[in-house]
Amino acid sequence: MVATPREQGRVESLVGYMRRNYFVPVPEAESFEELNRILLARLLEDDKRLVPGKEMTVGQAWETEKPKLRPLPRFPHRCCVSRPVKASHLSLVTFDSNRYSVPVEYGFSKLTLYAYAWHIEISCGDRIIATHERCYDRGREIMEVDHYLALLLLRPGAFPYARPVRQWKMPPVYRDCYEALCRKHSGDGVREFLQVLALGRMYGKNAVESAMTQALAENLVSSDRIRQLVSGNSATVDQNLWSVHLGQVKVVLPDLNQFDRLRDMAVVGGSE
Repeated sequence: MVATPREQGRVESLVGYMRRNYFVPVPEAESFEELNRILLARLLEDDKRLVPGKEMTVGQAWETEKPKLRPLPRFPHRCCVSRPVKASHLSLVTFDSNRYSVPVEYGFSKLTLYAYAWHIEISCGDRIIATHERCYDRGREIMEVDHYLALLLLRPGAFPYARPVRQWKMPPVYRDCYEALCRKHSGDGVREFLQVLALGRMYGKNAVESAMTQALAENLVSSDRIRQLVSGNSATVDQNLWSVHLGQVKVVLPDLNQFDRLRDMAVVGGSE
């Protein structure tokens, strides 16, 4: 922000100076991170330039001005565009001609969308419920399989044909786990796989992927085994230890004569 209107031209001239000196010709970089590093190096080099009309460099002028600046706000400003949105019956919200998914439990809810340069955040109140990579195409649907798990668990037969699944680039560990479960459990393989995916909401995707990798290495792929691994109980079961414990178990049998007494009481009460 400029302090007075007469400083507006100075700010715009500095913008023009940076454009002419830093972006002409257009810098070439493999990523925006590399581009930022290039620009930072040029800015640091520019600190050695003398300020026009003064006997100090840009870097020295900055050090002189720095103590006079106001402190930064307690909460940083969101460098994004925010929009109120409402989820459709397909659990999709629309922004900039594209549609992004939210968990199905938030269908028809009034939400807030934050559009950053490279990603989209969707919140319900102060809770972030969905994050997507921002799409700059038009008319696209960006769906997360995790957002539709609740429905897929109810209808596992729809899994191979669901739109979120068809556009999902399934990582290799998920593909291997899915195929192993389908071979082992036949018709229930999809249901088992969906239960594994549901563990991601509770324990995190990284933990579930690590557990799947270990279960595949052990050739013991099942939702129960992966749940055991991801919950931290990854110890191998010792069959001899189980036999010792089972030998110490005592089962107290119920006294079935109690049912006969209840029957007799009912007969007597009915005859009276």
